[in-house]
Amino acid sequence: PVPNDPDQVIYVWFDALLGYISALLKEGDEPTLENALKRGWPCDVHIIGKDILRFHAVYWPAMLMSADVPLPKYIYSHGFLTKDGLKMGKSLGNVLEPAELVDKHGADAVRYYFTKGLDFGGDGDFAAERFALVLNADLA
Repeated sequence: PVPNDPDQVIYVWFDALLGYISALLKEGDEPTLENALKRGWPCDVHIIGKDILRFHAVYWPAMLMSADVPLPKYIYSHGFLTKDGLKMGKSLGNVLEPAELVDKHGADAVRYYFTKGLDFGGDGDFAAERFALVLNADLA
């Protein structure tokens, strides 16, 4: 709630979304909007997860327009990556470690699997058995 007006709410997203611009600052830069914008804004493509599309396609552009800041040219929303049919999480102990896959199979094989086997925008599942089958069938 907003102090002194419990009927109004400020979303934490306003602060979080500003991180996209403030992250452009380099160490030692004076923290001004002008300095941040000189470092790579507007972005050409804003890629976000499907569960936060509303915040990035509605609230964020509204904030930028109100500040007379250029909008990203495109917004793409991607699906979830699951592992063995389950959402990944530390508590489940099923987090996929990409560095381990790359170390074991090479970057090209990992790139191939994820570009061939997963549609951008939709959900995708990683299963070690399917990964091995795809690599052996297509690349071996």
